[in-house]
Amino acid sequence: MTANVGGMDLARIDERTGLGEYGLESVALKMLADRIGERFGVAFSPTLFYERRGLGGVADWLVEEYGPRVAAAVAAPAATGPAAATGPAAAAGAASDAASMVVTEPAMGAVPEGKADAGPIAVIGMSGRFPGSPDLDCYWDNLVACRDLVTEVPPDRWDWRALCQDVPEDQQGRYRWGGFIDDVDKFDPLFFGISPAEAEMMDPQQRVLLETVWSAIEDAGYRPSRLAGQDVGLFAGVQFSDYQHLLHEAGVLNARVGLGNEHSIVVNRISYLLDLHGPSEPVNTACSSSLVAVHRAVRSIRTGESTVAIAGGIALNLAPFSTQAAAMMGLLSPHGRCKTLDRSADGYVKGEGVGMIVLKPLHQATADGDRRRVSARSPSGTWNCTAPGPNSVTPWKSTASSQRSASSRSRGAASCPPCRTAAWDR
Repeated sequence: MTANVGGMDLARIDERTGLGEYGLESVALKMLADRIGERFGVAFSPTLFYERRGLGGVADWLVEEYGPRVAAAVAAPAATGPAAATGPAAAAGAASDAASMVVTEPAMGAVPEGKADAGPIAVIGMSGRFPGSPDLDCYWDNLVACRDLVTEVPPDRWDWRALCQDVPEDQQGRYRWGGFIDDVDKFDPLFFGISPAEAEMMDPQQRVLLETVWSAIEDAGYRPSRLAGQDVGLFAGVQFSDYQHLLHEAGVLNARVGLGNEHSIVVNRISYLLDLHGPSEPVNTACSSSLVAVHRAVRSIRTGESTVAIAGGIALNLAPFSTQAAAMMGLLSPHGRCKTLDRSADGYVKGEGVGMIVLKPLHQATADGDRRRVSARSPSGTWNCTAPGPNSVTPWKSTASSQRSASSRSRGAASCPPCRTAAWDR
């Protein structure tokens, strides 16, 4: 069935190799899942291809969940195949063959018990900007009112119609829609002691993140100068380099361009300007970058690297390159809407955002009289380059939940991976 759906030579398929490595994407996986379900008379979700690596993992699951039914189906002749052996012996043999494919691998090493402080971490300050939302209060109002903040690509970014000259009309929506922050080109460099000439060469992601970190510290009730010289860690998710592409296209190259567009400098500049003495790390794990940055920040506090940590991320779509690439890969929705956890999911919509939070051990925040917005406990794996693997994500989530020691009723929100296709959203 797999060779048929994927148009592959059966001899090429290794039972423990993830199907994504053979180039099978969500449409093919959904078709294969449907055929498996029909063949064995079971409910088979395409997400199982993510959870159970390779066809061997799928066989393991079928035997575990539907052993007798699978054995009976294998013993019976397939509708379009040659006659197969029947009877109890054949059924038992089929189940045994599938079960023999189960392989146990040693778990990856975890942090040894007793080596880290498992105490809760308080979020004492935060700041952010999102489409149609210059601050978090406005963003919350938009969420409560269920406002749709997806718009056409603004003319001051790029002309989406120019990108669609050779694109079929029913696919042009992939290039047309997005979520955009206002005024990303506005910046007061002298406030931060930066020269206008240098600021002009800085990626707007550097500028906006600097403003957001400053605001998050103020939201925590501190002057940024109060943190100078202290072990304050800074962790920020950042992925795109659109401004560097634009400068290159314009033929601009000087020493300031190098410093102004390196991801390491996105955080290092802030640590330098505020005289923060803790770790200063950019994080790029694609869609999970900000979440991983927060995880790193929590670990930094618990291991004693940082007494306070500031974490979050930023993403600005300043040029069309990443949008074009994502559209060509079939990742973007032609309808301009992300139907998360929905059967009709057909892609996502690129959006901008920046958000930073200030973290401190809960006991210290209590002693310092800090306002506590929430307490957090924290930890990834992928199935292929564009999809997280539930088998690797689930232990991560379980670890986070057990560390948090909180019942489901006390949880105000949960994070799920970015969803884009019918296969994953099911």
